[in-house]
Amino acid sequence: MSGRRGGRDRPGKDDAELWDAVTREVTPLRRRERQAIVAPQEKPDTDTPAPAKKKKVASALPAYRPVPPSPRVVGPGRIEPRLLRKMSKADGDIDAVIDLHGMRQDAAHMALDRFIKEGAARGFRLVMVITGKGRSSSEGMGILRQQVPKWLAAPSLAPLVVATAPAHRHRGGEGAIYVQLRRRERLVR
Repeated sequence: MSGRRGGRDRPGKDDAELWDAVTREVTPLRRRERQAIVAPQEKPDTDTPAPAKKKKVASALPAYRPVPPSPRVVGPGRIEPRLLRKMSKADGDIDAVIDLHGMRQDAAHMALDRFIKEGAARGFRLVMVITGKGRSSSEGMGILRQQVPKWLAAPSLAPLVVATAPAHRHRGGEGAIYVQLRRRERLVR
């Protein structure tokens, strides 16, 4: 095909003559009416018996009511590493200590609740809660050690607690928890 550069390609004189020669020898196909193609209908298999009608079991069962998910316990944050290093020293600034070791769960919960609330009211910033390592249980840790973080995240104490961290090895290690309390002026009353 011949044409101009950069423009549309147009057939040249030679192309037009060639096309005329080809189309003179071609005879168009006959137009036939098109037949619609219909999918064959499936006939039921007479050899297999029809399925038995289902019984209405749903009416016998109580209505399904999904149980709403329990609110996720979101605990306080982690204590900043700089503050943890400061507390790990023997003269770290711990304002108060409570020893729940050896208490029953209900008594320990009440004592912790009172201790945290009084500490926050007095303006304490950092307290230590001794839970003890506990006897070995199915989870591998003592009951108080499991429960104290949950109690600190509960609605009654969560507004008072900023962060928690396991105590340093020489301060009780796995058997104690540092608790950072919110500043008095930031407490929501």
